[in-house]
Amino acid sequence: DKSRWQFDPFGGCIKDGRIYGRGACDTKNDIAAMIQVAETLVRTGVNIKGKLVLCFAVDEETGGRCGTEYVLNQGYLKDVDMVVAGEQTELRATIAEKGMATFSIRTKGLSAHASRVAEKGINAISKMGKILCAIDEEYLPKLKQRKHRLLGIPTCNAGVIEGGTKSNIVAEHCCLQLDCRFLPGEKTEDIRQQIERLIERLRQKDSQLEATIELVTEAMPFEIDKEAPLVQQLRKAIEKVKGTDLGVTGYYPVSDGRFFACRNIPTVVFGSGSSLQAHTTDEYVEIDQVIDSAKILALLALSVIC
Repeated sequence: DKSRWQFDPFGGCIKDGRIYGRGACDTKNDIAAMIQVAETLVRTGVNIKGKLVLCFAVDEETGGRCGTEYVLNQGYLKDVDMVVAGEQTELRATIAEKGMATFSIRTKGLSAHASRVAEKGINAISKMGKILCAIDEEYLPKLKQRKHRLLGIPTCNAGVIEGGTKSNIVAEHCCLQLDCRFLPGEKTEDIRQQIERLIERLRQKDSQLEATIELVTEAMPFEIDKEAPLVQQLRKAIEKVKGTDLGVTGYYPVSDGRFFACRNIPTVVFGSGSSLQAHTTDEYVEIDQVIDSAKILALLALSVIC
């Protein structure tokens, strides 16, 4: 909603050391830094022994299948040895990323006039309510028992729910969109089976509960060894620019880095800004961080391909 913005979301306003605008932090900042690195290497005439490839693809927010994955499948990046995926990591070397699975759960009811629901109808929304309560009371507490040192715990969020047609008609259908984030070493099918078992336990207590679950989208988690050469070179570059080793961290959202990681290509996530700013009103990035990001990436490039 543009009316909620203090700054023009497409204006790139600069104020108090920040750039404000849609995508300023996610991820026009990283694109700017990477282009600056490539332009500087060309302008200064540095002897490059390897190849530096910049890949700016669309579709990252909606799955990446028509963006980075397509580019890879077409063979345009077949000789890539290592990857830096630009995302908001506050200039820290990010070596682990959560996976994501979006499920569509559908409950089926029996339509009837609302005045006769006790005699004839089966309310699909009420049945979905039982599933939601079970997720909150049974499933979420179990997730807290699994914890990754960099990524915290898995999560499960009921993001969208739709059902029924009119208030005076018993709802015949209801659909829930469930966003599940999971850890390296876990699989989408594991998550699906856990939810299916939860629904089956409810079905044993309520023979009228009819529900199906379908996988909509998925993104696999990944993790690279903190001792890997790419990680060590990136950390050295960060320390040289920032004056201290900022350590390693994990990335909670999903990046296109996963497409490279699943092909066994060493991959890290790195960039300026915070993921807490992504997709927000008055999104911004600190200009100094963007500049430092370019310096760090330049040093990394020099250590790898020069």
